[in-house]
Amino acid sequence: MNKKIKAFIGSALIGGMLLGAGNLVFAQNTGDTSADSSKAAVVEQAPFKGGFRHGKKGPGMFLKEDILSELAEKGIISSEQVEKVKEYVEQKMEQERQQIQQQRRQQIEEALQKLVESGTITSEKKDKILAYLDEKEAQRQQEMEKIKNMTEEERKAYFEEKKSSLQKRSKYFMLQELVDKGILTEDEAKAVMQAIHPAKRPVPNTSTSSSVES
Repeated sequence: MNKKIKAFIGSALIGGMLLGAGNLVFAQNTGDTSADSSKAAVVEQAPFKGGFRHGKKGPGMFLKEDILSELAEKGIISSEQVEKVKEYVEQKMEQERQQIQQQRRQQIEEALQKLVESGTITSEKKDKILAYLDEKEAQRQQEMEKIKNMTEEERKAYFEEKKSSLQKRSKYFMLQELVDKGILTEDEAKAVMQAIHPAKRPVPNTSTSSSVES
């Protein structure tokens, strides 16, 4: 194949992958529910999305890896080019993820500090909420490492399983965990969620059971 054509295909592919990465990060950060359910599945465990979750490497990246492999098999690009493209895109996605996560983390801390200053929650509870989010982030990192080492078939099965579990789970499950762990009372948890998501509708009751003050 003509070298110019190959170069054009390679450039177009990289551009498409970067746009896909940017859209995924944007959807995750804003809580856009129009993103497909498989993307939601891969970031289910991740905090800081819209305040509580944020993803690193969604299934869209894996799908594009399949496309790259097919292009290499057909001789359109070399295996070395495949690896360079994958490495470059992953680096860009990670940079975007870290930048948005840092920005969102700062917004969360500022929102929680306002609740402390208003007397809605204590400074101790603010620290416990942040520690809880850190714990969720660590879990997400472990999960993404596990996914990265899966085969294509294992990943597909994993995403299907996660999609099924997400459909059964309340969108306020993390709020419920904060209450169940005794980190916050129901009223405090509602105030926290409203502070973090001020544009969203009022949070429904998470449980009829009482929580333990910590």
